[in-house]
Amino acid sequence: MSFSNINQLLDEYYFYLSKENIKKNTVLAYYFDFKNYLDISEAVELDELFKVDYLREFINQSSISESTKKRRLASIKKAYYYLTQNSLIAKDIKFFSNLNSIKIEKKSIVSSDNILSEEEIDILLNTPNDSISLRDKAIIETIYTLGFRTSEIVELKLNDIDLNLNLISVYRNSIKKTFSLNNDINSSLINYLNYERLKINLETDYLFLNKNKEKLSRQSVWKIIAKYAENQNIETKVNPKILRKSFALHLIKNGVSINTVSEIFGIDNLNFLLREADNKQSYIEIKDFFTNK
Repeated sequence: MSFSNINQLLDEYYFYLSKENIKKNTVLAYYFDFKNYLDISEAVELDELFKVDYLREFINQSSISESTKKRRLASIKKAYYYLTQNSLIAKDIKFFSNLNSIKIEKKSIVSSDNILSEEEIDILLNTPNDSISLRDKAIIETIYTLGFRTSEIVELKLNDIDLNLNLISVYRNSIKKTFSLNNDINSSLINYLNYERLKINLETDYLFLNKNKEKLSRQSVWKIIAKYAENQNIETKVNPKILRKSFALHLIKNGVSINTVSEIFGIDNLNFLLREADNKQSYIEIKDFFTNK
């Protein structure tokens, strides 16, 4: 098959991905990875597309992070599967051996100005399940995705969560605030409760407990986050405050209104967000965002 109808091919590939049981962000990533791969390859026919030189150039591009390289590897596999399953190209018995011959080099990720990029957050949230406890995964996802303070995390109790209604509540200034849980947090909390927390038959009803089966301390939460950030080669010394700053900035960059961000953080004005940014570049980004609204 030739490249004459490449736009149609991409449209059909996107439609195929959208019907898969994968997140929308992953659909877009796989789609654009394949599009970029087509752009960099010099193949004239689709059957020539998956040559090892093209694969190596695309996957091991020096300017991208290790996580992006791994995602590109998965993207290529998905595209290859789609093309072969739909008889658009012939199966190549060397395809997987060619992929396996590509060694992905680790690359340390450096965050500037104590703000994590969305890619770095994705790396942290997707720490492999075999290298993170169910409790710690639930803590990290809750802090970033809901913007909870450390004090709110350690004070959470079992009856603050309703997993049937996908709701979680905290108390701010003695006022109960209720937030919706997305599917990722819900799944993490369910796993933690079912396989770790509810097996501990104690009188305490605090949600997150330490190894001594006692209420988790603020210092422990900081150590947990710092440990996994270091394990994932994120060089910034990550802590709950940095996760909250990053969360606020990412919401703003993705078009979330000031009213919504203010409600999430429990604040009434922009000054808090500007103070949270605490660096010139982030300050300008936030200021410009609201100035242009």
